[in-house]
Amino acid sequence: MSGRPVTAQFSRLFFRRRRLSARGSALLYVIASIALLGAVGGGVAYFSSSSSTSQLSKTHSDQAYYAAISGLRYAPKADLAAMQNSTTTYSLGNNVAFKMTVGTKTASAYPVTVCGIYGAGTSMEANYQLAQVSVTPGSGTDEPEYGSYDIRLPGDASQTAGAKSAHTGMANKLIKVVTEGDEDYEGTAYVRLGNRTTQGYACLWFNDTKTVQEDSTYCQNGVCKFGKGFRLYFEFQVVSAGADGFTVSFINATNNTVNDCGGDLSMGELLGYGGPGLSGHGLRPGKIALEVDTFQNGSGYCTGAGSREDDDDGHLAYVYWGAIDDDSWWGGCNTYDDNQHTAGGNINDGEYTIDGKDYRGSPKKNPLYNTVNLENTKIKLGSNRTYKRISNLEDGAVHTVRMEVTRATNANGSGAYSLKTWVDCTVSGEPCEGIKKLTEDFTAKNPDLISSFTMDKYFHGLLNTFLVGFTEATGDSAQEVRLMNFYLKFRE
Repeated sequence: MSGRPVTAQFSRLFFRRRRLSARGSALLYVIASIALLGAVGGGVAYFSSSSSTSQLSKTHSDQAYYAAISGLRYAPKADLAAMQNSTTTYSLGNNVAFKMTVGTKTASAYPVTVCGIYGAGTSMEANYQLAQVSVTPGSGTDEPEYGSYDIRLPGDASQTAGAKSAHTGMANKLIKVVTEGDEDYEGTAYVRLGNRTTQGYACLWFNDTKTVQEDSTYCQNGVCKFGKGFRLYFEFQVVSAGADGFTVSFINATNNTVNDCGGDLSMGELLGYGGPGLSGHGLRPGKIALEVDTFQNGSGYCTGAGSREDDDDGHLAYVYWGAIDDDSWWGGCNTYDDNQHTAGGNINDGEYTIDGKDYRGSPKKNPLYNTVNLENTKIKLGSNRTYKRISNLEDGAVHTVRMEVTRATNANGSGAYSLKTWVDCTVSGEPCEGIKKLTEDFTAKNPDLISSFTMDKYFHGLLNTFLVGFTEATGDSAQEVRLMNFYLKFRE
């Protein structure tokens, strides 16, 4: 038989089949691998798509939020009167918009609700609605020389409190807010203190609701968070000379309201800041005030006329509060030394509360037990100046005041405070550049008044929320002071 041997042919066929079989197995492995990779890839694609969708959703929600904030910042500039009881949609482009709903005007403000919108009408539409706020037309950031502001008087809603006069029918006229449309308006809005009357006292408190630093609860019906403090600027003009003056006051809102005021008809020198007022308890501590005093009241016991321990016919000073007592048999000062220079600084024995409630049987149960009052120091020189003579306060000119307040909490719960004040700030006869700007601290010139102090933990806690406003009073001389362009900006 010719040709190759059978064993050789079988061997070749066997190995050929082995090679074919190996190739087939490898192909199956490849197909299986492709299928597995396809499955894994599909899973990865699914999770990637889900992640992308989630990320897009968050991005759209953020866009809606920022649109709402834009609407909130626009609201003070909008024609709210024309928009009253209606909803208006504003397009910001790129599928972004906000809706503004304006309600019925109350006092000088409108209730406004803003909703931010992204992708309206699409499957990915996102909405973000802010809580309703009270907006006064023209407020906010339309005063470039101030940078921006949070409170304005006059302009924001305010309330006269505790007014009393020795003259029939005059009490409610001791403070008047004069704005455009008022019969006394002369082209500049102002708050009039005193109304050229004698023997009267009154207070005026900011009484509005404002969103501050995107927090709609920051100021509610005049009660504001003290936070880190604030910067403020205002102008005043003494129209009727010879009277007593006024204060710019910051009183705790824990145990005071916009209905409270100090004062005593027989003692104009209390400036409506000290004294029992109509309620009998006056303005309760803790509290801080910048006193603008236009009359010298000499030395004497706290409850008698001529007892403020001042020695200048015109001055500015920081005041807090004096002793807290009710020793009626001895004639305790109680509220009468709250603006008496050099008064205060004592430790409370707990025998009485701020309102005079008797705790003599159990003084340690009194919240005031072992607390420390601030002292109304009178320091004219040095690095801690709390009192400054200003001889021209009653010259009929418009005077300017800038004040900066910082506040922090110490490790033991007490408060660290710093106050700075500039009066009629000028450089080479010109107004200090930037003196009105409230978005940053003023450093171009040293302050006229400066003080840093620690406030007792108890009183510091009371000042977590506060009221801001003006107090005024006069005795035998008629008083009229005009306050203009009061702006306040909270520290961020």
